[in-house]
Amino acid sequence: MKKTTFLENGQFYKGNIHCHTTCSDGKLSPDAIVKAYQDKGYDFLAITDHNVFSHYTCYDTDRFVMIQGVEGNLRAPADNHREYHFIVLPGPDGHWEAADGEKFAHGERLEIPMLSDKASVQAYIDDLYRRGYMVMINHPFWSTMRSWGSTTSLRWRSSTTVPRSLRTWANPMSAMTPCSGTA
Repeated sequence: MKKTTFLENGQFYKGNIHCHTTCSDGKLSPDAIVKAYQDKGYDFLAITDHNVFSHYTCYDTDRFVMIQGVEGNLRAPADNHREYHFIVLPGPDGHWEAADGEKFAHGERLEIPMLSDKASVQAYIDDLYRRGYMVMINHPFWSTMRSWGSTTSLRWRSSTTVPRSLRTWANPMSAMTPCSGTA
């Protein structure tokens, strides 16, 4: 039996939705990181620096697209974890356009409140979702969450459809529905 995480049929795109630059704790500048991914044949990239929203449209070409995004760090009480790290990306078609609330601007710093309990974490996630974003947890074990139950009770508001920025870039991607990955 062949083990794979890919679907048997379809058109596949190589990309990364979680990387950092010197704007947070990365080692390369935005210019250098984009060039490195382009040189390796990637089709898309989301620069998701810690708490600094990015939307680098200047790197978009007919063969490479940048997805806007950020990695947020929610500081929560020291009950059973250090902090939640999460990726915020544009939601799928329909949700993005119908969403309420202000969108983040390139370079905007996220104002992240100290959260008191899971209900306040959920309220923050729900606010981002209301604004048109999908929210996915990153590296839950690195965040020293002692049990998976500490995150499974939260609704992370992610999507299995291709984000809006990719759909407008390549028509064939609009036919691709399921996707999966790790961050």
